[in-house]
Amino acid sequence: MTTAEHRAISRQVAELRDHMAKQAGAEVLEVFATEQRDLEAAGVPGSVVGPGARFPSAELLGVDGTPVHSTDVLAGRSTVVVFYRGAWCPYCDIALRTYEQQLVPALQARGVNLVAISPQSPDGSISTKDANELSFTVVSDPGNHIAAALGILTAPTEPAQAAQAELGLDLRTVNADGTVALPMPTVAVVDADSVLRWIDVHPNYATRTEPEDIVAAVDRVVNGPSPTTATTPGLAPVVARMAAMADKLGVESVLVMRSDRDSMVVAATAGPASSFYRVGAAGQKAAAAPDRVPLYCERVVDGGEAIFVRDSRLDETFAGNEDEVEFGLSNYLGLPVRDPHGEIVGTVCVLDDHSRDYDENALRELDALRAEVETLIAANSSTLTP
Repeated sequence: MTTAEHRAISRQVAELRDHMAKQAGAEVLEVFATEQRDLEAAGVPGSVVGPGARFPSAELLGVDGTPVHSTDVLAGRSTVVVFYRGAWCPYCDIALRTYEQQLVPALQARGVNLVAISPQSPDGSISTKDANELSFTVVSDPGNHIAAALGILTAPTEPAQAAQAELGLDLRTVNADGTVALPMPTVAVVDADSVLRWIDVHPNYATRTEPEDIVAAVDRVVNGPSPTTATTPGLAPVVARMAAMADKLGVESVLVMRSDRDSMVVAATAGPASSFYRVGAAGQKAAAAPDRVPLYCERVVDGGEAIFVRDSRLDETFAGNEDEVEFGLSNYLGLPVRDPHGEIVGTVCVLDDHSRDYDENALRELDALRAEVETLIAANSSTLTP
């Protein structure tokens, strides 16, 4: 599967923008582009409610206008809740159609519900459901009560409202409460006890959560096993940091690896992938077997520098490597670990099962793990060995 196919919503949004550029006026498009850039720059609001909080409750409206309470919509089941802007939003249509095609089957196989919420009137909800042939529940939240409680409420700028009016859209006539307030496109995973377990907010409404990221979150926080850890005795002080990092970054694996002459050996492991990255497990280096694709960590050790691989399947050096083929981990970020003499003795790294990037905070956390591991090695040269 190529990256373009893998990130279905991003690909369709790019195609939509090309189409819009041919259909709409340049001035109107620039208004929306400016708004999107400003939203992107502002980032996720600090008011957004985090995992562990109770999911807000409110009286909602079904597509036929019948009142229904949110607790009845969730129905005591693990649920993925999608907040979208309305039937008038082409980015929403792309996301919802993609979720119907790619997300619904995966969630059904896991016994997880899917619900979409917007502030539009029931007429808009039924239009959304019918136009996109949606099988999942679509409801209206008049007044954006749930979005406001989650801290994801926003509104178009005045220039954007004027541009919308030029295109024939007045949010006051489509929103059930007669306002222009909108939720930031958001996906939340709620467990069977109505506790928020995961939330992904997109301030820039032209971007959305991809289906595979939602499935990964469901597997990690609802249906999957809790992240596990294991370590050599000398690395015990870092195991809590590693577990927290795996959970915070949402990656499959956080590792400390020891570099032996012919292999890379697991010295500490955290995250869901710990079931196959056990302490003492070794991967043979390509230097010892020239016909093999090099290991990620092997190249970090050889080069003495950080390595980032967004998707090994598309990488000339790492395509077909052992972690990708055997464990499905095609995304990698690793740093070298040195002893007090400056010799590289291993690595710290994170791995995931889909293409993704890491921000400066993630880099700092991985570097802090590296520094702590090097401190332990300085105090005890056998830290990386069982």
